[in-house]
Amino acid sequence: ALQGYNVYRTDNTGTGAFTKINANIVTALTYADVHPSTTPLASKWKYFVKDVFFNSVDQSFLCEASSDTILVNFPATGINELGNGQIMIYPNPATELVNVKSDYTINRIDVINFVGQPVYSNTAVDSKTTKIDVSNFAVGVYFVKVSTSEGIKTVKITVTH
Repeated sequence: ALQGYNVYRTDNTGTGAFTKINANIVTALTYADVHPSTTPLASKWKYFVKDVFFNSVDQSFLCEASSDTILVNFPATGINELGNGQIMIYPNPATELVNVKSDYTINRIDVINFVGQPVYSNTAVDSKTTKIDVSNFAVGVYFVKVSTSEGIKTVKITVTH
């Protein structure tokens, strides 16, 4: 069973060997890396993540399924995350319909299952509210990525039936 994740990175040149940077298995879907104050202003870090599975046969942890390697330039630039605006996704857990309400116009909604496979996409929402029919989704955890005119927010939901 999936227990969490290990995060690996290079040195600030992006060319050194990868080393694991988390002390304990990460169970959250986000990880904030803290760099030393001596980090040069212009740095390049490479990262990848490994899933950590528990082997119930011999009671051991196995690291498998590495992610793609990404390069992060510091200072970082990228996706505009929503600031003061609010996005509500409810009910959670959900059984049939999920309501999505935003302070901003929603352009697109994508739903991804726990292993990263897309299971739903609506690229033409053009509204501040919408609904997602999850009645045919398998029971489990999903990530709802809401793209608005002001940025992107991703929320974890659970589908139960």
